[in-house]
Amino acid sequence: MSDLVTREGQQIGAYQLIRLLGRGGSAEVYLGEHVYLKSKAALKLLPVVLQEEERAGFLREAQTLAHLEHPHIGGCHSPPSSPMSSKQPRLCSMHITSS
Repeated sequence: MSDLVTREGQQIGAYQLIRLLGRGGSAEVYLGEHVYLKSKAALKLLPVVLQEEERAGFLREAQTLAHLEHPHIGGCHSPPSSPMSSKQPRLCSMHITSS
């Protein structure tokens, strides 16, 4: 992922990407706003092309997040479609701000 490319302003599924929150070796995390519900969420976006092993690891991450209950961890929200069937693999989780 290039440091010069940003997806801010783009719509991914039902979310408008507001700003980049962070970037790692394999993904970018954006603050997004649901276009109908106006709720905020953190969206982890992966490269479009994933190898089979990467897809399996991404699915395990989504499944793990979906079952976590902790005040400092934003659980995985269910996207409108499967994160694995999308052209843009993604996880959508609660956006937690520090106080």
